[in-house]
Amino acid sequence: MRGSKRAVILIGVLACLGMPIDTPAATARLSWSPNTEPDLEGYRVFVGTSSRAYTKTITIGRITSIDIADLSPGATYYFALKAFDFSGNESPYSDEVRLSVPSSPAGSGGSSGGSGSSSGVIDEIAAALERLQRDLMTLFGLGPEVPLYGLGSFSSVASASAPSGAYPEGAPLIDQAGLYAAALTRAYPVRDVILEVDQAFDLSVLYPDGSFLFFPLSDTYPEIEDGIVTPGEPGSFLYVAFDEALEIDHVLRISVASEICDICSYDPGLHAVLADMTTGAVVAFGTGATDEARPLALCRGGSFAPAPSAVATSDPASLTFDILPYGLELASPAVVTIPWQEAAALVEIYDEDRGLWVPIEDTLVEGGLVSFSTQELGRFRVSAPPEETRGDDGSWAGAETCFIEACR
Repeated sequence: MRGSKRAVILIGVLACLGMPIDTPAATARLSWSPNTEPDLEGYRVFVGTSSRAYTKTITIGRITSIDIADLSPGATYYFALKAFDFSGNESPYSDEVRLSVPSSPAGSGGSSGGSGSSSGVIDEIAAALERLQRDLMTLFGLGPEVPLYGLGSFSSVASASAPSGAYPEGAPLIDQAGLYAAALTRAYPVRDVILEVDQAFDLSVLYPDGSFLFFPLSDTYPEIEDGIVTPGEPGSFLYVAFDEALEIDHVLRISVASEICDICSYDPGLHAVLADMTTGAVVAFGTGATDEARPLALCRGGSFAPAPSAVATSDPASLTFDILPYGLELASPAVVTIPWQEAAALVEIYDEDRGLWVPIEDTLVEGGLVSFSTQELGRFRVSAPPEETRGDDGSWAGAETCFIEACR
């Protein structure tokens, strides 16, 4: 936004809303992905009770979330966002987000009789869940069949889908789930689970004392039945996890492969090594590669694997494998080493957003091994480069000759 440049592209706006249901006045939590302009000074959040007619402006710095408190029960609020730079230039408004606050939050009114009061609380919670689900489906552009799954005290709402007629047939929905999913994984903690296809996992192991609602962020996802998730196909699946106050607590990411070659529970204070005994592939993680303990795995046949799914393909000069969790960005690079008898190698990582393979620079082919480093986990492919790219000595003309610094 330097000089007269006023246009700003916001990479995701107002990612999601949360709202407590046990107090007379509600609170909305707004989150968004950061603006990337180098001269960004901060944001202005606009609040009003009519669309595009804002009566309150909140100026903040470079933080990317804010809680708006003291919202009146029964009222409908509209929120929007602008970014501004050190010269005072502002971006256009973001997309507008609407929130309807319950008219009678749980515990704040109703009949004074014992059974009547309890029934009123249950009805109010059910209504709040219904509104939350409708807002989520509208926000993420998903159909009305996408359910909420419950765990702990929320078990009774498992698989509760939106009521029929909530979305008229043919109603337009914006396909922006990928945009907001990326924003959420940056704005909130991510809990990872790594599974094989058809492997059942009890989420209560991950949440022994917690009660959460899980909302899938795509139209295809493993169902959660009585707290058990059993993925039927490989892939990466994200769920927004809401706590008992119906506020976003974290994102659950389930990474599924056809076969796990090696898996560990990584401790940020220690080194870790994953190895595939069949192919000889080794992945080394140094200390501090992640900010907290989480599972890491070397796998075969992930979400982008062609049929049949396997590390070793029919082409002896081609190798595909997955390092999970999908999409995890490491704080320090992992070093991958693979036995390789060719004189040259083309190493690529699959870019899910763009749907294509992207070459990894700074690879080394030496002594029957190919080595490279990566800070992003996902699906990888090592293959012999096309003949036209090879030099007279058989090496790949596009390869770098520098050595990769090993994990320490």
